Amino acid sequence: MHEINFIWPPELGRASFVVTETNSAIIKWIESYKLWPDQQMILVGQRYSGKTHIGQIWAELAKDHPHLLVDEIENYTEEQIIQILHLSETDHLAILWCSQIHPKNLSYCQYIQTRLSSGLIVEVPQPCENLFRGIFRKRCNDFGLQISDELLDYIANRVPITFASLHDFIFKLNRECLIQQKVPSIALVTTLIR
Repeated sequence: MHEINFIWPPELGRASFVVTETNSAIIKWIESYKLWPDQQMILVGQRYSGKTHIGQIWAELAKDHPHLLVDEIENYTEEQIIQILHLSETDHLAILWCSQIHPKNLSYCQYIQTRLSSGLIVEVPQPCENLFRGIFRKRCNDFGLQISDELLDYIANRVPITFASLHDFIFKLNRECLIQQKVPSIALVTTLIR
C-alpha cells in the first residue's frame, strides 16, 4: 500500500509573509541586512516559527550582494561552521543563520561562539492572536482550504496560540478535509479539537 503525502509546500515569498506588531521588527532587520554587525544575523525561533520563510525573503532581498543562508545551524559540524565563517571573511558574505537553539546554548568551540555572538541575534517571538489568525489563513490558502471569518474565530478561541499548535492543527484539518471530501466547517473542526 502506498502512502500519500498531504503536505503541500508553502508559499515563501515576501507577499505571503504575514506581518503584525509581533514580528515587524524581524522584517525591518532583514531589510537592513547591510547594517548587521559583522555582516551576520542569527534568527532564533521554535520549529514552524517561519525562519525558513524569513530566510527566503532575505535571500531574495540580498540576491545582488554576496550572501549565504544557513538553515538549522545546529545540524552543522564545527568544521562546517568554521568553513562558512572563513568563506564569509574571504568573500565578504552576509550570512543569515537560522536556529532553533540560541547561540549561547550551541555546543561549539570558543572561536565559533565568539564569532556567532559578534553578529545580531534576533528571536522570533510566539505569535500574537493577529499573527496566529494571519498565518492560519495563509496556510489554509497554501492547502487550498477556504475558511470563513466565523470559522477562524472558532478555531482561534480553541487552538493554543503557538506555532507548533497552528502547524499541527492545519495539517490535521487539511488531512480530514481530504479524507472526508468536505470543506472546513465548525462541525469538522470540533471533531479535531476533542
